[in-house]
Amino acid sequence: MKKLFFYGAIAFAAIMSFSCRSLQKDIIMSTDSQVQTEDVLRIEKKLIKADSESICKLVDAKTLQSDCNYILADIQTSIEKAGMNKALLARLYALEGRTYLIAGKTSKAKDFYKLSTASCKGDSQTIILGVRLGEIKNLNSEDLVAGSNENALLILERGIQAYFGKNFSESVVYFDKAFMMLPEHYAEYYGLIKSSAWELRSVEDVTDNKKIQELLLKNQITLSEMLLITQDTTDLFDAYTSGKTLSEKELYKVLKKEGIFSPRSVLNSAPYELQEGIDRNQVMTKILCARVLWNIYVSRQNEGFDSAKFSKFYKSAGFGSPISDVDVNSEDFDAVLGCVENEIMDLEDGDSFEPETTPSGVQINKWAKGIK
Repeated sequence: MKKLFFYGAIAFAAIMSFSCRSLQKDIIMSTDSQVQTEDVLRIEKKLIKADSESICKLVDAKTLQSDCNYILADIQTSIEKAGMNKALLARLYALEGRTYLIAGKTSKAKDFYKLSTASCKGDSQTIILGVRLGEIKNLNSEDLVAGSNENALLILERGIQAYFGKNFSESVVYFDKAFMMLPEHYAEYYGLIKSSAWELRSVEDVTDNKKIQELLLKNQITLSEMLLITQDTTDLFDAYTSGKTLSEKELYKVLKKEGIFSPRSVLNSAPYELQEGIDRNQVMTKILCARVLWNIYVSRQNEGFDSAKFSKFYKSAGFGSPISDVDVNSEDFDAVLGCVENEIMDLEDGDSFEPETTPSGVQINKWAKGIK
């Protein structure tokens, strides 16, 4: 009996040690672990969705906080089920820390990073949390990779860190490699970051002006910044500036006088310079971009071009808007439909324009270059 107890204790110790080296192997060995691992995978799916939305600023702070609270509650339930399984506890503590970090609670995230590393070293989610907290400086360390249990997650994180560091070509390579190794939902949620990296990788080819490069890299820009980008990368304003490079204030003043910032529906209601239009510090939404771009497009057409032909047609025929989220009575209906019809801008799903989204500098520059 003593021998049986002795060998049983040795076996238990070996299993606990083994579980810290490989979470995946520990899963196979225990039915309870299989249930808990299904919980972990479910939590991770929620977490990466929240993480990508946070990075891309796809949801407001209130929604993000609510999502994080839901994830934290799920994690707590799973921790109670984890028992003495140190590998799973390390993973769950790391996920909890990452969730707190997304929610903006850095001190709590650090607490769970310490708990996770104390439970079991080498968990990939712990390493990722350490990188995000600045506790781990070199994600490319060979020792770090060799000691981790899921290399694909670290490759994905390298892609994210390369994106943060504005090494966009490198970021794309890491994302492609990680997406081939990970479940499909990783590409679904982080695909937008990879797409952004793909677009941003060629910023240096667009302009050698460092200031404009920085503006192109911004996730959202003001009207003034849009004007500076467009002035630097296109000839659309040459007719107004005589080919000169104007300051942001001068450019705004000149274009406001020409009615570039006013909706077509009211351009004849008062002198251009008296119309309020768009404030130069206004963050540009997609529909405001359409207004500016359409006015520029119209200014380049032959005399007699009817810039309000779309609203006239749809209203006279009694038709509703062909775009689900831009009403036919919107002051920018002609701008939106005109930009779509002339392939300057597009509909996200063939039906919706998403007028209140805030496009990046790169995206706005792409639209501006679409004006012929």
